[in-house]
Amino acid sequence: MTRRRRWSFWMPPLEHPPILWLDDLYRGSLTDIGRLTVWGMLISSLSLLASGSYLIAATFWFSFFSLITSYILGFFYRIPETFRVRRDGLLKLVEGNTLHYRVEIENIGKRRLRSIVVEERGLVPELRPVGSPPVIAELEPGECRSVTLRVRGTRRGVYFLNHLQVANSLPTGMIKWGRRKHVHTEVVVEPLPLTSNYSDLAPITDDREHQFSTHAGSSTELIGIRGWRSGDQLRDVHWRATARRGELVAKEYADLTSWQRMVWLDVETRSASDEKILDEMLTVAIQFARECSRRQIDLTLCRAHENRFICLRAKDPKQYENLILDMVGIESVRKTNFQELEILFSGRRSDKKIVLMFLRLDSSRRALISTLRSEGYELVIWIGMSKQIPDQWRQDSKIEVWS
Repeated sequence: MTRRRRWSFWMPPLEHPPILWLDDLYRGSLTDIGRLTVWGMLISSLSLLASGSYLIAATFWFSFFSLITSYILGFFYRIPETFRVRRDGLLKLVEGNTLHYRVEIENIGKRRLRSIVVEERGLVPELRPVGSPPVIAELEPGECRSVTLRVRGTRRGVYFLNHLQVANSLPTGMIKWGRRKHVHTEVVVEPLPLTSNYSDLAPITDDREHQFSTHAGSSTELIGIRGWRSGDQLRDVHWRATARRGELVAKEYADLTSWQRMVWLDVETRSASDEKILDEMLTVAIQFARECSRRQIDLTLCRAHENRFICLRAKDPKQYENLILDMVGIESVRKTNFQELEILFSGRRSDKKIVLMFLRLDSSRRALISTLRSEGYELVIWIGMSKQIPDQWRQDSKIEVWS
């Protein structure tokens, strides 16, 4: 699960745990009528401080005792734990969009269930419910019904829906008494795609004459078959395809060492503005990874994580799916050790071109760039803060700079 961002007083209200707990209690325990009653009680209590009117006092005490009475009576009418609930599997949506998914509830008891309200509890700040929860008027014994719930993803990340509440508001329709069921479901909120085209970051040649071979001895992996050409060897004949087609067919191999790319993600942030740039940088990285997957490129992604470095390699579609999922859930770190990072790069001589994605430029990052250039690496640099790009880099043919 995506970790919480570093605490700050200026975070959005729901990022503060007490406010998030009150919001969950407010949504999960009160119906629409109950919420109006609570607000009426709060407004009348504030008015009492100003006027002391008997009418306002009567409104306050009426609202207060109505809530207390509803709470006590609701305990005796609460729904029995004779049901099963199921939620859809892995859920995916794009940042800022609304996700619609189904929840099934089955009555496995012998009593009829009435006025059933199904909703999510314990939501993280990045997943917000949309609209009022659906209500099932009646559910007969053995009957199974499905409802549609909606949540909106406000920030990219990997989150979990853990608790479904099944409740009723009998007899007063103000307080919801329910039971929670632990139903674990993963939600992936992908970042909103950018309008700029970064798919050609670290462009890849399409000259397949220099990338492919029919000789297994000089290549690493069989990637397909093609028609027989002059100069092909007998050992490279694909006999099954030849028999099926009625003509000679040769095996085709790919030299994967010439199709490798390495990406370094700078996830060290210092402020909320850096967090926004990090989200944009990850969006670019995800688009680039998808382009590499389409072109069947061996991609290595490296980043800092706490006090160590993590390098993930993707080669086939399944590995790319896991790699992109990891990028969606990446969170920032406080400090990056660039001296150890130089050691990491020095041991990866097979990666001829390195894509460096920086949030900013400072002395340690400039030193890393100089070291890699001196060792003969071909660099592609993406910098989130475009004002920090030196002018001489834009005219340097050995460095590609994006922003």
